[in-house]
Amino acid sequence: LFKEWQVAKGNFYPRSTKIGRNLTADSVEEAVRCIRKQKVKMLCFNDTDMSDEEFLRCRDMINAAFDSILPEKSSFENRIPGTAIPVPINLNPLICLTPVSAEMH
Repeated sequence: LFKEWQVAKGNFYPRSTKIGRNLTADSVEEAVRCIRKQKVKMLCFNDTDMSDEEFLRCRDMINAAFDSILPEKSSFENRIPGTAIPVPINLNPLICLTPVSAEMH
């Protein structure tokens, strides 16, 4: 549907399908290899019907692969959620967002 919409708007430019891979959660190990070796420019990773435990395992594997090639947070990730305020170094953003009551002092 989106491709047809882009074609109708004149915003579609055909390109080789070899630019990326389309994988499912059944092949999470292949997705991890693609990420770590940076084998493709685009990776479409589709979920499948799976248990919560399997989802968490896949999520953790994908996150670990990205963490291995992108160890530093981006400037976008280094902001307090919902604001443009940078997070102070070594400070958990959740601490900044927790209201301090008068009784705590």
